[in-house]
Amino acid sequence: MWQHACHSLPTIHPADIAAVARVALTEPYPGGRTYALTGPERVTVRQQAAAVAEAVGRGVAVVAISEEEAHRDLAAVIGGEIADAGLDLTDRDLSDALPAARDTVAQVSGSPARPFRDWAAEHAAAFR
Repeated sequence: MWQHACHSLPTIHPADIAAVARVALTEPYPGGRTYALTGPERVTVRQQAAAVAEAVGRGVAVVAISEEEAHRDLAAVIGGEIADAGLDLTDRDLSDALPAARDTVAQVSGSPARPFRDWAAEHAAAFR
């Protein structure tokens, strides 16, 4: 079976992006700045699936597939070259290159960043 690295990213809630944008656009905050926005914690795809499963109140199966199956399925949607590139990335250890969680949302908006599980709970109806 194809084994790939289980990368985690600090997934950000869209409402947190909006909260920072509101401050940046309406309050006297230092202009010309770039804000590195992230969620409050790094989450893996499996953790995201578990959060959605919890939000909808049922299990979500995670099934191992071969690299060939993964390539075929991805290529059908995004094309062969992009599927190749995506699968190449999952085979590498990118832990040091991936962004860490930051507290920018709290610093700028005054409210802590929302975890992915909050987004999943808010959108549970879309997954049912």
